[in-house]
Amino acid sequence: SGVYYNRTSGVCPSGANGATVSCDFGISGLTDLSKNMIERCKWYLSGHSNGKIQAGNYYLAERGTTVYSGRSVSWIGKVGLFYPSDYGYAAGSSKCLETILFDYASCNSTNWLFNSKYQWMITPFSSSSFNVTRINSSGIADSVYVINNMTYSNYGVRPTVYLKSNVIITSGDGSSSDPYQLDI
Repeated sequence: SGVYYNRTSGVCPSGANGATVSCDFGISGLTDLSKNMIERCKWYLSGHSNGKIQAGNYYLAERGTTVYSGRSVSWIGKVGLFYPSDYGYAAGSSKCLETILFDYASCNSTNWLFNSKYQWMITPFSSSSFNVTRINSSGIADSVYVINNMTYSNYGVRPTVYLKSNVIITSGDGSSSDPYQLDI
């Protein structure tokens, strides 16, 4: 429901303690056609108590029921963040699928989600109320203890959506120079 989603201008979160900054998505925000392509779906919030597992096991943990006391196992919405298992599967090699995400730096060269910037993921740790998952600048998926700390305010996010089943690719090869063009 924010300014990007509604293709408008206003204020956006910036840093810790509720800080904001002016932002304008009047040109680059989502169009009505784009919003109509996004499926409202279930996002899983279950996690694991440590990141020392492989992508396939993380996938199972994300869809499980292990959460920190009192937390929800899922929520319904249109836009979330990517999962640790998404990051693990993005490397695409069988060697990397056998590698624990905490040791994933060796898979950077084949992982299309790696970009050497710190990034948040949607999956919280199940054993702590303040630990969340991230990709660090080395490409390792781990967790960090966060509580109103400006140190983490420059972490990136990858808004993630599920497209409706009637969305089709009309052109493009998916590269940055020739991105997919979608339509309903």
